[in-house]
Amino acid sequence: MPWGPEDVTRIAVDDASSIIYDPNRRTLSANLHDLKITSEFVEERTVGVDPIPTYQGVCLMTNVPDNMFVCDFVPETNKNVLIFTAGWAFKFVPLLGIILKDLAVKGHTENEIFKEALEHFKFDRPGNIP
Repeated sequence: MPWGPEDVTRIAVDDASSIIYDPNRRTLSANLHDLKITSEFVEERTVGVDPIPTYQGVCLMTNVPDNMFVCDFVPETNKNVLIFTAGWAFKFVPLLGIILKDLAVKGHTENEIFKEALEHFKFDRPGNIP
C-alpha cells in the first residue's frame, strides 16, 4: 500500500456492518466487530501473518439494499445509458471496463462468467431500486 505503512499488506473486511445514510455521521475508526472477524480470519487462514492489526482505516462506499452490484442499462433511456455502482466492486475495474464497453457497443457481453451474472445485477431486480 503506497499510502500506508511500510512492509504491510491490506487484509480487510469489506462489509457494510456500519450502515449510515448521512456521510456527516461517519466515524474515522473501524468497527470493532470488523476488526475482530478480520483478525480471526488472518489467524485461522494465514501462516506467518500477525493477526493483530497494525493500522486501520475506514472509507465510505455506496451500496444498494441487497449489497450487490448494479450493472445495467438505465431504464427508459433506449439502452443508451449504462450504470455501474457499488463501491466495493471497483477492484474489478479492468474487467468492468471491458464489460461496459461490450454493453455500450454491442448491447451484450460475450464474457461467459459475467453474461450470466448480469441477471443478478439488473437495475430493477426485486428488492433493489424501486
